[in-house]
Amino acid sequence: MGFHSPSRKHARHQLQRNVIEAIDPLWLGAGFTARMTLDRPVRLNCFVKRVEPGLGMGVSVAVSESESQKVFEDLLSALSNTGS
Repeated sequence: MGFHSPSRKHARHQLQRNVIEAIDPLWLGAGFTARMTLDRPVRLNCFVKRVEPGLGMGVSVAVSESESQKVFEDLLSALSNTGS
């Protein structure tokens, strides 16, 4: 799984916590679109809800394309079943 963000190429998304680790996090309230590279790319609308200095930013995530909703839900289900 890859995570592409307009902010930093070194960002890593942790789905379990909705935290994006970034060198320079965005500001509270900032919005951006991200793309997860799975079997089929999933576009996400993200909004910064909290900033954790030295760690990154907490975000809310919504799937931007309805046909990708099931792919995203299946991913979250698989992650929760494996304890990852």
